[in-house]
Amino acid sequence: MSETQLVRGIIGALQAKGVWCWRVNSGATVIKSAKYGDRFLSGAPKGSPDIMGIVPESFGRLFGIEAKSPKGKQNPNQKAWEKRALEYGVAYGVARSISDALGHVSAWERHAEDEAFDAGR
Repeated sequence: MSETQLVRGIIGALQAKGVWCWRVNSGATVIKSAKYGDRFLSGAPKGSPDIMGIVPESFGRLFGIEAKSPKGKQNPNQKAWEKRALEYGVAYGVARSISDALGHVSAWERHAEDEAFDAGR
């Protein structure tokens, strides 16, 4: 399964469970148009994860999931994004399968429930 197929599968599986998540495109590109001229389209910052969403039951905690093939490795920009995200309390995980992604979200949900209980919510 390609990483593109994995991203689609993860998003489908998470959305089927009612998780609000979306595909993230990073980097930039030039769109050429004879009618409108060249336009510069900027996406998310380099290294952003493939998928972002909100952890259910977390009162708004953001998560990022980087989809990787079985032998795929994070590049330096992805590692830097992960480090900064974790510093800001964003949940982050690398998923090599749909099951990995579902497991990450389930663990984040359990953790969010513990935090809510501790805060008296």
